[in-house]
Amino acid sequence: MWRSAIAAAALLGGLVGPAGAAGPEKAAEPPAGRWQVMRTQAGLVKLDSATGRMSLCRDESGGLVCTLVPDDRDALLAEIDDLTRRNRMLADRVAELERRAAPGAPAAPSAREPLLSPEDQARIDRFMGLAGEALRRFKGLAEELRDEWDPPPDRT
Repeated sequence: MWRSAIAAAALLGGLVGPAGAAGPEKAAEPPAGRWQVMRTQAGLVKLDSATGRMSLCRDESGGLVCTLVPDDRDALLAEIDDLTRRNRMLADRVAELERRAAPGAPAAPSAREPLLSPEDQARIDRFMGLAGEALRRFKGLAEELRDEWDPPPDRT
């Protein structure tokens, strides 16, 4: 709320000028330099024309105390920088994937290298042989049990 009130006061102060009787008035003719000061109902608004930052100033204990008005600009700039970095990273990744997928492109390094060493492949082959033998034995036992519990019908 303060931000919009201060922005409106700054805008009206710049548009109405010292001759405006109904709105905020300029405290003094702004110097040609960096800072502009405008009077508002809440106190003074100090605008840094180089950065766009505004401060709200109040007279407290005989001195002028200024506090920086929160600005979403820094957060938005940081978000833009982050998105730009991520976009660049993704564009590089897409270019790399397209280069790999191009006809005649060398295969990815992981596709050329075997996943298992010869010793590991031999172990897996041995295990698969043992597992196949165990399943065949289990099937034989299941058939024997079925024949014991449910003998075939007599056909004589």
